[in-house]
Amino acid sequence: MVKDKQAENKDGDAEMADAVYKTDAEYDAERAASILSAKQELYSLINPELAKDEGANKSGLYELRGLVTHQGASADSGHYTSYVKKQGPIDAKTGKRKEEDGKWWWFNDDKVSEVEAEKIETLSGGGMCLRELFT
Repeated sequence: MVKDKQAENKDGDAEMADAVYKTDAEYDAERAASILSAKQELYSLINPELAKDEGANKSGLYELRGLVTHQGASADSGHYTSYVKKQGPIDAKTGKRKEEDGKWWWFNDDKVSEVEAEKIETLSGGGMCLRELFT
């Protein structure tokens, strides 16, 4: 007779090892640490001459701030709209920009609406879903 490797309690039930689950904050911290590590590695590869240039984007990393979408059968017909990421408001006392709320402006002809970032993530075009850019 082969014995099960799990310990049995007095009722004959197998005892399960305590599972450890991560919180969203722990996942977010791991993701942030991973991004920081990748950026540090990228910065270590920058040409020293380029690093001296104050105005240069040394990493080549950019944040998506706006996009144009098209609905229709071809570029000659259909409808174009655009999205622009909202900036945080300027603090009147300090003159510095406050934190962004993550929302976007949607420009659709004469209508301007505020939309959540999730709307941007669901857009697709050119065979690639923008969600892939956010993950």
